[in-house]
Amino acid sequence: FYSCPLQAENRLHHFFNSIIWSIVTNRTFLYRYFDQKACFWTSKNEGGGDLTKCRVANEEKDCNKILKRNDWIPSLDDWKVKLQIKNMTSFSFWSTIDKRPKHRLWSNESEKYAGIVDIRDDLLVNFAPMLGQDAAILQDDKKRKYLLSTQKAQNRAKQLLAWGEDYLYGLLFEHCFQFRTSILPDNESPFSPTHYNGVATATDVREGLNGPIVIAVHSRHSKTNDDGSKIKREIKCLDQLLKTMKISNDSKSECVVVLLSDRQKTLTMLQEYLAQNYSECTSMVAKHEEGESWRTEHGPFAGVGFYQDLAMVKNIMQSLPESPRPQVGFVGSHHRSSSQLVREILVYQQLSRHPEYQTTVDETAIATCYL
Repeated sequence: FYSCPLQAENRLHHFFNSIIWSIVTNRTFLYRYFDQKACFWTSKNEGGGDLTKCRVANEEKDCNKILKRNDWIPSLDDWKVKLQIKNMTSFSFWSTIDKRPKHRLWSNESEKYAGIVDIRDDLLVNFAPMLGQDAAILQDDKKRKYLLSTQKAQNRAKQLLAWGEDYLYGLLFEHCFQFRTSILPDNESPFSPTHYNGVATATDVREGLNGPIVIAVHSRHSKTNDDGSKIKREIKCLDQLLKTMKISNDSKSECVVVLLSDRQKTLTMLQEYLAQNYSECTSMVAKHEEGESWRTEHGPFAGVGFYQDLAMVKNIMQSLPESPRPQVGFVGSHHRSSSQLVREILVYQQLSRHPEYQTTVDETAIATCYL
């Protein structure tokens, strides 16, 4: 399942997790859009949930205005008819998560679901909803062996996550979806093409050559009465990253801070702070459209506004020169799926353009400060 712009962050991760588990278990992945019908079906068959989100669920035509799903992904609705499939097996929540005896849903029966997803021969299966980087659990050797019974499946999982979860989820976003032209940023790249040339090498790092700086700050608010003025943690993180990154004095290094938030006051106050304290850095904010949300905690730039933020981040990363190696930073929540999407794009774009750093996974690719 996937949907957008509402519930986009959770549903896109549900979509990506299902792809990962499909590859690991050697199954063909079929997508279904998470519209009202799919939402009510999920709530009925997979454990209830808040039906409010079902009543306001987007239709596929709404999402198509923002994201283009790539054509290589086959549709469940189409193939279910072509193959005349009438039944679908839904795997338990406990079939794709580690053993948690203290969890409120755990029972003596829960453990029987572990290790079945790669040995069942059901024609059509549905993996339980996983709304964050849940499949990253397969990086852990012990948990991988607990959830997968066959060596082939364990090897596929290990290989998929060899460069880290952020790279894998970013890769899936890159190859599954494209931003529509209507939400792409109007502004040109902040980086001067005459400043940089060549291809990045490990020598650049050993010799201390400083490439341009890009820091993405994602400040997501979760309380209705939060007007966005509380930015102490964001400032602390910005100070931490900017004091460790190196800005050249030869006008060949540039610094851009990309500000993403669902509250206008947060954006304005961070812009003012950067102008007063880091005049050598340019702050960038997307041209937002006010969006809608099924929860009042989200600010005016939820929904389509968040996708405009994501498109700006990707656009800036793709405009970076290859040499010297860019210095990339991330500020955001460690657990929110929206922040995870931002970081996934950063990591994928950085590592795919600089394969010489893939052996270090995320450790040196992205300087990080979690809020």
